[in-house]
Amino acid sequence: MTTYSTYSPSIRPTGFDALLILVGHRLVSIGERLALDHARHSEAIHAHDERRRDLLAAHHSGLRP
Repeated sequence: MTTYSTYSPSIRPTGFDALLILVGHRLVSIGERLALDHARHSEAIHAHDERRRDLLAAHHSGLRP
């Protein structure tokens, strides 16, 4: 069992423990935001590559002037 299971719900961490928990929450939040931004950026790059590939294929097939 972890030490957190021994705390009663009314006890809140203070001092250095509270600081570590706050920093941990912030790091997780920043990591989630970065992962979401990376996913959006990757989708945009993928869509751009598909459009470019389609235009190039249309140009080579003679469908586009």
